[in-house]
Amino acid sequence: MKPQFQPYLLYLLPFICLLLFGGVGCKSSKKVEGLKKPPSAEIPVPLETEEIRLEKKLAAMSFADSTVIKKIQILLFLNGYKPGKTDGTLKPQTEEALLNYQTEHQIPPGDRSVLTLRSLGVHLLDLEVQDIQQLLEQKGYDPGPADNIIGPMTRTAYLEFINDNGLGANGIISKEITAALLSNDPKYINQRPPDEMPATGGDAADYIAPVTTFITQITISQAKVIDVQRALMAKGYDAGPISPVQTPQFKDALFRYQVDKQLPMGGMNEETLRSLGFKED
Repeated sequence: MKPQFQPYLLYLLPFICLLLFGGVGCKSSKKVEGLKKPPSAEIPVPLETEEIRLEKKLAAMSFADSTVIKKIQILLFLNGYKPGKTDGTLKPQTEEALLNYQTEHQIPPGDRSVLTLRSLGVHLLDLEVQDIQQLLEQKGYDPGPADNIIGPMTRTAYLEFINDNGLGANGIISKEITAALLSNDPKYINQRPPDEMPATGGDAADYIAPVTTFITQITISQAKVIDVQRALMAKGYDAGPISPVQTPQFKDALFRYQVDKQLPMGGMNEETLRSLGFKED
C-alpha cells in the first residue's frame, strides 16, 4: 500500500527547512536587503516667505506696463505730488512728478529700475482706489465718493488715517497700512468728531496781508514750513490750511511755484526760499 501525501505537511515545510539549514535563508535574505540601495534622501524645499514673494513680484514689474504706471501715479499723488490723471500713461506730467520724487528721495533722476519702484512701494499696492475709499469710509474718514478716482479728499482721508494710527507721516504705502485698512479691529476707527478739523493756527487770510514784511525778517536758514506756506499763499498759491508739517497741498503749491519760476525742484531749497523773499543769512 503506497503512503498517501498528507496536505498538512505543506504547512510544516518552512519549519523543516529552517531546522535543516539553520536559518541560511534568513541570513541570505538579510544580505540581499543589505545590498538594496537606500532610498535617496529628499532635499526639503524651503517655504517661500512673504519677503521673497514680494521681491519676485517687484522684479517682474516694468515701466512698460500700464498697470505699474497707474500704481506709480496713485502713489505719487498719495505722497503729495501731481502726476496728472491716473490713466497708466507715462506722460510728461507723470514723468515730472516722478523726477521730483526721485530728487527729494535721493534716487538717480530718470531711474527706471526696482530702486524707484521699491521706494514708492508699488509692489505693496494691491488695493484699488475704490477699495481704499470704501475702507476709509468704513473707518469713519471722509474720502469723498467711492468713484475709483484718486483726489484731494481721498488723499487727505488716507493721510489722516495713517497719521492717526502711527503708520507713517507721508503717503508711502506699507504692509502695515494695508493690514490696518483691511482690519476689523475697532482701534482703527476714527475717534474724532466729524466736524473736528486739524488745528491750522488761524485762518489763511490772517497771514496774507502782513506777509511781505514778515518774510523779509526771516533768513533762509530760519525759514520753517509754516513760513514758506504763508509766502506761497501771498503769491497766490493755494498751500492748504496753515500747518507746521508738509501737507500734500503744501507740496503741490511748492512744486507748482518751482515749475512756474523755473527753480530747482527738491523741497525747500535755497533758491526757492530766496525767490519767495526770505533774506540771506
